[in-house]
Amino acid sequence: MKNFTLTGDEVILGLISQASGIKGDLKAIIESDFFEYVSSKNSEFYIKSDDDQIKTLKFIRAQGKYLIVRAEGIDDRNSAELLKGSKIFASRNKLPKLEDDCFYYSQLEGLEVFENNVKIGKINSVNNFGAGDIIEILFENGDSEMYPFSKEIFPEVASDRVIFRKPNIS
Repeated sequence: MKNFTLTGDEVILGLISQASGIKGDLKAIIESDFFEYVSSKNSEFYIKSDDDQIKTLKFIRAQGKYLIVRAEGIDDRNSAELLKGSKIFASRNKLPKLEDDCFYYSQLEGLEVFENNVKIGKINSVNNFGAGDIIEILFENGDSEMYPFSKEIFPEVASDRVIFRKPNIS
């Protein structure tokens, strides 16, 4: 899954994958950065319809890699089925503060990438396929490559830029 991004003051946390059960519960796929936040009792998150109507969500329980949530006003499976594919949002200022050297994927996407004080591209996406975080750089010439997100390859990350050191592959 990809494209969990900032949209102004909102962060897309995940999406509704399907209905769960007959009482209107929903199965949610949550981007790994936000899994702990969404599964806490104090979290505030919601979905929006195409006409910007907001339905707050409530965490019910974890189910493997999914979370079961309930949307306000939804109390049957048929209504829940209509929400399939809805993006799950939170206000950026509601998200927990991170420790130094920790970043939400959405904070990294779009940052300019520099090597030897020369802009070489920007971060196109951040992914985790199970073996660690991977940064995809979209280079100025239009090519893209993926690199492990490590201190050796990305020694400095700031709010407006990332420093890149191409790894030596022998």
